[in-house]
This record gives sequence, structure tokens and C-alpha cells, in this order.
Amino acid sequence: MIDLTFEFCDLNLLIAIDNSRSNKLQRTGTENYSYHIVCGLYKLAKNHTIRLYDRQNIPWSRLWTQMGLAWELIKNPPDILFVPAHTLPFLAKILRPKIKMVVTIHDLGYEYLPQYHQWPQRIYLNWSTVLACKVADRIIAVSAATKKDLINKLHVAPQKIDVIYEGA
Repeated sequence: MIDLTFEFCDLNLLIAIDNSRSNKLQRTGTENYSYHIVCGLYKLAKNHTIRLYDRQNIPWSRLWTQMGLAWELIKNPPDILFVPAHTLPFLAKILRPKIKMVVTIHDLGYEYLPQYHQWPQRIYLNWSTVLACKVADRIIAVSAATKKDLINKLHVAPQKIDVIYEGA
């Protein structure tokens, strides 16, 4: 794990970030979003400790988020966990309910374009998105359309969702 200290409010928080997508050499949309969010946090804050988690510091081959990351958070709980993609380590929330969890949901593409996802992936995407919406304390939707989908299709309370558009 990498600890970075910075400030964006008066509290001194330990903020954990799932960094598993942002350090890939070949980045697509979610990976670019993750990379730029982490870089942006460096510029915004000074008094918080940021702990970045990825597959290099948690060597877990399968179910990395649900097992490897969850176990690390249970052993060393942060104040806040931010995951820039659709899945949260629900076991960590069950065993460490004081951890505040924030997740970004980019879309429900598996619902609208199932032909682009193999059936095991569609099942996992649906399961992990539904579970993340239940477990998260706050949800970032990257568009008003995604927020509407979360409300209408997954029955997420509107006040739990913040629309934060992706930057250019």
C-alpha cells in the first residue's frame, strides 16, 4: 500500500482508494477516470492520508475486490473507501460498518448492450452493481441518465446519488 498525505478539509481522514484500474498500461474509460481522480486528489488535499490499493500490494488472483481488498480493509480499516468503478468489498462493510464507502457507477451497459458482455460477465456486473448500490454510503453517477437508471432499474434512493460529470 502507498500512503499519501494531503488536505481538502479540516478533518484528518484515512482515505483508501481502489487503485487497481488506474495503474494499467492500457487504460480505457474507467481506467482513465480512475487515474485522473487519483491524480486530482494530489492537487486538492494536504492533511488526509490516502492509501492506494492495487494488485501489486494485495496479491490476490481471483475476486480481488471481494476477497483481497476486503481482507485488507478488515485488518486495517480506513475512514473512507472510494472505488472508482462498480464494485465494493461488501464483506468489509459487514465486518467494519463504520467504513464509509463511495462508489462510482458509470452506466448499466450490461443491461442495454448485453451482446457486448459474455453471460458470466453480465451476471457479475449486475450482481456487483446491485450490491454496491446497497452497500455504498454515497454513489457517484457520471451522468443524469445513469442516476435515472439507478433509481428506476435498481431502486436506489435518489438522495444517495450525486451526479458528478467526468471532466474533459
